[in-house]
Amino acid sequence: MSNNKADLKRAKEALGAKRFEDALRICERILLFDGLNLQARVMAGAALFQLERYPECEQTLQRALDTEKSAVALQGLVNLYEKQNRTEDLMSTLQQLLEMHRESKNAARLLETLKKRMQLIEKEEDPEKTMEAWRLYLPGSLYWPVIQEAPDRPSELSVWRAIAAIQEALDTAFITRENETRRRRIGAGTPAQIKAQVMREIQASSKLEECYGRLLALEKDPETRASLRARYLDRLAARLPVAPADEKPAMRELLDKLVLQQLATDAPTQCALEITIDNANVADVALYDDDLLARYVSLYADTPMAAVIQRYQEWLDAGYVTDELFEAYVSATQSLLGESVLAAHTFSWLCHAYGDYAGGNEIVGKALATVDDRVETTGRPLDLVRRSLQLCKAHCMRELGGYQVSAALSIYETLLKQDSEHVDALYGKGAALLQLGQYAQAHAALAHAYEKSEQRTDILAQLGWARHRLGDSETAVVHLKTAVDACPDDGQQHLTLGRVFWEMDDAHRNDKTYAYAEFIQAVQLDPSLSDAFTLLGHYYRQVEKDQQRAIKCYQKAFSLNAEDIEAADHLTAHMLRSGRADDAEALLRSVTAAGTRTAWVWRRLGTIELQSGRSAEAIGSLQRALRDDSNDARAWEALAEAYSQQGRYTAAIKAYARASELDASAYHALIGMANVYLRLGLHAEAVARFQSALDSNGQPDGICSTGVAAASQLPALQGLADAYALAGRDNLANGFYGRAAEDCEHALATVCRIAAVKERRLRCAWKTAGDVCITAAQLSAYHGAFLVDTVCMLVEQACSSATPLLRWTLQQLDIESNPVDSLTWSDALSFNRTMLRLAAVAYACALRGWEDAELCCDLSWTLFRLHRLQSDTSDQCLRAAVDCTRAGLKHNANSALLWNALGVYTMRMAPKVCQHALIQAIRADDKDAMAWANLGHLYLRQGDLELAAQAFTSAQTIDPECIAAWTGRALLSAERTDDESLQLFEHALDLAMEPSRELVCGVGQQWLRLAASPNTLPTSPIPLFALRKYLERQPDDTAAWNLYTLLLEWADLRLRALSANDAALASSEAHAASVQQVLTENRGRLLCSLHDFSAAVDTFSRTDASGLAAETATADGSTAISYVVRGIAHFFNHQLDESLGMFEQALAAAADDERQRSRVVLGLSQVLWALGTPDHRELAKQQLFSVLGEQLNLDGVACLFVIGLLCDDATLTTAALGELMNTSADALGHG
Repeated sequence: MSNNKADLKRAKEALGAKRFEDALRICERILLFDGLNLQARVMAGAALFQLERYPECEQTLQRALDTEKSAVALQGLVNLYEKQNRTEDLMSTLQQLLEMHRESKNAARLLETLKKRMQLIEKEEDPEKTMEAWRLYLPGSLYWPVIQEAPDRPSELSVWRAIAAIQEALDTAFITRENETRRRRIGAGTPAQIKAQVMREIQASSKLEECYGRLLALEKDPETRASLRARYLDRLAARLPVAPADEKPAMRELLDKLVLQQLATDAPTQCALEITIDNANVADVALYDDDLLARYVSLYADTPMAAVIQRYQEWLDAGYVTDELFEAYVSATQSLLGESVLAAHTFSWLCHAYGDYAGGNEIVGKALATVDDRVETTGRPLDLVRRSLQLCKAHCMRELGGYQVSAALSIYETLLKQDSEHVDALYGKGAALLQLGQYAQAHAALAHAYEKSEQRTDILAQLGWARHRLGDSETAVVHLKTAVDACPDDGQQHLTLGRVFWEMDDAHRNDKTYAYAEFIQAVQLDPSLSDAFTLLGHYYRQVEKDQQRAIKCYQKAFSLNAEDIEAADHLTAHMLRSGRADDAEALLRSVTAAGTRTAWVWRRLGTIELQSGRSAEAIGSLQRALRDDSNDARAWEALAEAYSQQGRYTAAIKAYARASELDASAYHALIGMANVYLRLGLHAEAVARFQSALDSNGQPDGICSTGVAAASQLPALQGLADAYALAGRDNLANGFYGRAAEDCEHALATVCRIAAVKERRLRCAWKTAGDVCITAAQLSAYHGAFLVDTVCMLVEQACSSATPLLRWTLQQLDIESNPVDSLTWSDALSFNRTMLRLAAVAYACALRGWEDAELCCDLSWTLFRLHRLQSDTSDQCLRAAVDCTRAGLKHNANSALLWNALGVYTMRMAPKVCQHALIQAIRADDKDAMAWANLGHLYLRQGDLELAAQAFTSAQTIDPECIAAWTGRALLSAERTDDESLQLFEHALDLAMEPSRELVCGVGQQWLRLAASPNTLPTSPIPLFALRKYLERQPDDTAAWNLYTLLLEWADLRLRALSANDAALASSEAHAASVQQVLTENRGRLLCSLHDFSAAVDTFSRTDASGLAAETATADGSTAISYVVRGIAHFFNHQLDESLGMFEQALAAAADDERQRSRVVLGLSQVLWALGTPDHRELAKQQLFSVLGEQLNLDGVACLFVIGLLCDDATLTTAALGELMNTSADALGHG
């Protein structure tokens, strides 16, 4: 043991002499014999530390600690870990060291270790750990019993100051960072909401209030304590809104205590003053504490709240609000509306005083939200402030008028339930009831209010106005004069009295000493009263009849109040009457910019936009009007018109329907809806709406007491006529001819009613009548649907005031002497002629002069159609058509329409004139496809096929659906005998809605031509349907009936063909005998095919013998066939001799046509064989042998073969059979 002590001493000395290697060897030698020697291990560890052999040092010190807990060993580890920057191990070792010092109650060492630990934590820059480290110096910590008596221990005050400083910095950094970060997030709330959320989060972790409380308990310095109180107050004020509900009462009590302490000082903090001012529960804005407000402004003049208070005091001092003050108030309160109750409360009432009721209403809403939030978050009573704001809101809504008056009344009644003696609520309720027209209830409320406050002249004035509305104007005047006498400088009272005089009677209105005098007095006392200038304008306009002065008054009123609706109404109406639509629009836009929600403003603005062609803008304006007043029928009607112009027809119909619902007599709305249906092609619906419009305007069916249509009903009647006309035309195009005829008759009857209006001669009605007659002319098969009386009435109306042009037209029609009796009909042909004549008369009535190219063309085209309809050779109507066109060209030399018409009229009579006219039409409009097509037809008639093809190509290039061009192409192809002609005709037929005669007959003829050709066979079906539909419209077209007969016969529909032939014969009475003879021949042929040979013989017997002889002289092949048919009829009617004679004549007629002759001989041989005599039968053989010749005649060979069999002539039979056997298969198939 003694040696160990000596060795330990030498080791210690070696460490002191910095001979660390020697010290280490000595310690190792000691440990070799005494491995549990703690002192040797500690000194060995120290030596290893100095030798920078850190791992061995740590190992050695740890083994020392394993042997025994030693503060020296722990200290060695502290030094080692500190040297190596091993923070976690260092903190753990320091904690062990602290425990050892606490257990050993070594205060000095404990404080030293705490200090070292504090320095280490501060280096980590972790505020939370730093505050926890500082709290170890405070009472209640684990080490407090040991260090509480230590002289060098930090004081509690210094510790709490350090903790408070750290917490303040930590909270400030968190608030700044989170506010900035969250403000940039999508969907972030308002700054106030973000701030509240951040404060709510920070209160959960922050201990700053505890720090301030401890500091106030320990701090002795007055100035420092004052600073602490201020900071504590700010903190509690921020904490209170987000504190838990159970903590709010105690926190609010403590906050109020601190506020009172601050107010007791000479310079209270800004927060203390704002809390006191902003949470004042006052019933009126004038009741805020002036001393507090003055102190705040004097101490914190540069704050936003001070600016609001200064503007507020200026307002109270002046008693009114100027524009400058209002603008300054807006600027001052901009950042405080969502936070300050004072700012929101005073600004709401300032808007009301300024007259900005819409803005005030909006501000009140924000103010109420601010008050409610303040009550909810702080629990402070602000019921009086809330009532004041509700009262302000009700006043603003009442002043805004309209639907908001009822809402204002509800608010007044709510306030009166809370306080039945609330004078302002009673006054507001009475004023609102006045606006709603409930005068008795208004009088009761105002009387109650006046009982409670008889010094208020405004209530007395309203009471007088209520008496006036109840019919007691005398009492009203007494009340108002009392109010005026009590307050003679109040211009509003004079205005109300003048208004009563104005509405009393004409005497008080016209006498300048009454209404006029009060209005003048009102504007002299208060030049800002816009209503007074408006009423002066009424006086000058209605009494003085001085429009200029009235307009000036309205302008003045509007300049004072951009929401003066009456002034704006009269001003814009005057501007529109003066043709100043732009000025009216500018004024209306200024009214809307002022926030006025009167529906008529937007409606009138939309109407102006609609009239100027800006339908898209008009829709927006009219929709705004309907948002303010959804029951405005005129706005709905205008909106429908705007929709219609935009092509939004479904929306237009719905808008018109809404207008009709709101106003059952909405005449123009029904007409507008009908016009939309017309555009959509819904003619039945359009007719129904036009009829409803007539029923809603005057007498039923648009007839007044005199039996004549009223002038105001002409738009509906004209629309009805147009609807019937369009319906008739569409039904005609769709093949519904009976409906088309009914519609045309209704249209003509409607035009008669229009024409009966003597004070007007509507060109459009006569134009409609002409178009209807043109349509009706195509429905001659349905002439029974038309009334002669309607036509007679129409002609009488036309001739009642005949113009020179009408007389000229009647002369050209040869009905000048008796036009009424001349325009009748008995059959389809005469009906067609009558309708065309009536159309010409109607166009002549519509035509005021030759300047109207379209009507001029209509008239000339009608005359040309009459010319084509006439069966005689007279060309009077043709000349009239040409003259009409030329007269139009004198006034419209560049009219392609007229030049084209002239070309059509002169195509047959003067081809050179036609060519010139069509070229002029193309020069006038080179994009006119019809002119090119007509030029092509001219070239085709002249045989110039190349030029015709070029013209048709030009027409089709301009308009690929030009029917005339396709028809011309088909005719050109037929001339060239192309196979595609039929396809061209069919394509033109598909394009045509109302196919013409030329087109329908061209298709049928071309089909027959191809069918009769031995080399071709048409692949398309027989065009029976097109011809049948055409003949339904034109039953008097003999040629079409004959073509229809031939097509039916080809289709093997012989009975229908026979009926068609009957119709052709019935319509041929006005045609030449040769036409009737052809039809009779066709009838006989059909009877033969039906095996009715007796009737066929009778039919042929009625044929004109002279005509037949003439045809025989021509030796025409068709004549030979006619004789063959007759011979067959006689043959099967057992008249063999007559049959033989017919075949002999046929043989003579076909002498020059070998093919026809062979067919005739075949029939002749059959007749000769049937006669039965040997001579006749021998003659039959000879006739058959005569047609064999060089060409093979299979029918003749077959007949010879049969004769050989019947006569048992083996030679003849063998020869015929051999001839058949030698015939090729192709020849047999062809035969």
